[in-house]
Amino acid sequence: MLRVRNRVITNIKIHTKCENVQSEPNRKPPKFPTIGVQEIDGSERFLDLENNENGINSVIQINIYSQVGLDEVDELMSLCGEAMRLMGYIRTTGPLQIDNELDKSIHRQVARFNRLIGSLDEVPRFEVISSFVIGTSKIGSKDVIV
Repeated sequence: MLRVRNRVITNIKIHTKCENVQSEPNRKPPKFPTIGVQEIDGSERFLDLENNENGINSVIQINIYSQVGLDEVDELMSLCGEAMRLMGYIRTTGPLQIDNELDKSIHRQVARFNRLIGSLDEVPRFEVISSFVIGTSKIGSKDVIV
């Protein structure tokens, strides 16, 4: 099975510089701000002639939690959107503001991003070079900065 969750979580953490990036949904995170990254779909899209998985529909849901306010949530969601676009994803839902029924002081936004990933595709890996974040992607045998 093709899975990209760990790469996406690492890239989001690098791009946003947020210390609390997690993979498990949590309606009341222990620290703020928190970015929750869930891979909610990885269904098969393509099979080869031998019936092997050859591509998936990758759907990533991002939840942003803050107690500071909506400005912080908006800023982090904007950075997450930039990172997802650098990885080849498009936003298909949101960002939507969600009221937290457990604690009204917690502000939350949700967005979903979608990308088709073939068996030979690679989600770019972000690297930190001084204060800049870049992504690299393999095209043929060359590394290309995106």
